[in-house]
Amino acid sequence: AKRRLKRKREKQGSGSGGEPEGNNSNMESEAPEPTQADEFELETTISLKHKIKSFYFTYSRSGKLRVVLALASNSVEVYEVNHNSETAGVETLRIHTLDSQGHRGDVRSLSVSNDNSMILSCSYNGIKVWNANSGNCLRTCAGGYGLCSTFVVG
Repeated sequence: AKRRLKRKREKQGSGSGGEPEGNNSNMESEAPEPTQADEFELETTISLKHKIKSFYFTYSRSGKLRVVLALASNSVEVYEVNHNSETAGVETLRIHTLDSQGHRGDVRSLSVSNDNSMILSCSYNGIKVWNANSGNCLRTCAGGYGLCSTFVVG
């Protein structure tokens, strides 16, 4: 966006001919804006049979990264990302799969409790709270068209 504004100002300055060149020196001295490659680094790729509808990042009690995925098959899968020091690579392990009878429609949102014991899922017709370890549905609540969800501490 900054680059686009800079080009627009340069075009306006050269078109009118009335602006001195000294005004553009401040814009050129600004540091470049960070790109996505500066902020993120690809760790691994998880291959699945179904499309991902929603995801959530969390950490296990031991500090390992976990990814919770809601799939188009209305199932929820939990993967753990492990750094392998021997091969200097990253491996993913499927920890849990929740594929029992759940939502009748697509799962739109996922959230994990602070202690990683419960998973909350939202669809167009309701909300379900799941036990993360056993995969049992603990509670079902009627609701509207759920697009986002979160657990509130308290």
